[in-house]
Amino acid sequence: MHLFVMIVLAVCLCRALPAAVILIPNAAYLDPATYIDISGVPAEAGVSSISGGNFAIGFGSHGGRACAPGLSRRTWSEAPDSQRLADEVLPMLVFDGSGLIFTPSQPVTLFGFEAGPDNFGEYETTAGFYYQHVGVDSSIRMVNGDGGSRLFATDSGPFDSIVFSTTREPLALGAFRDAGAEITPVPPAMSLLLASGLIGLGLPGRWK
Repeated sequence: MHLFVMIVLAVCLCRALPAAVILIPNAAYLDPATYIDISGVPAEAGVSSISGGNFAIGFGSHGGRACAPGLSRRTWSEAPDSQRLADEVLPMLVFDGSGLIFTPSQPVTLFGFEAGPDNFGEYETTAGFYYQHVGVDSSIRMVNGDGGSRLFATDSGPFDSIVFSTTREPLALGAFRDAGAEITPVPPAMSLLLASGLIGLGLPGRWK
């Protein structure tokens, strides 16, 4: 019985710990994540959601498809800062406005995308990852329209919404990747409550 209590406590405490943000699209990130290919979306069409990978992703706004490098987007990062190799063209979505809310059709454990501003200056950009309105993780990065797009990703899920904001608009997003939840989501607030409750009960100093 005591061993069971210890296991539950360890799981709850691990889920309460802050997770690391993924900054580089290396093999540890790319291999478990499914790429959501948006190349089939009609160019300049109003896009409010995409599907593929594990789930559909809604944006709460309409964007138009473009590509980088190309006529509509002259520059974009390349490996190792991007999944895009030097000779590849990356399909993307361009949104007007300084903020977006991504909503997966089901909670995901991993989600990532690359983003860059339309302007060639450098701007602070933030992605916040949430589960049931509770913050799970966040990534704050400086992006540059002159080949300075960056990855915003985490595998700290489950989470059910991503709030993305920038100090410069319009903005371009591409290289969407996700991985589905493999466990029953436990609300972070409940994890903390359960963990604190178990700690308050106290554990015996001797195993029986």
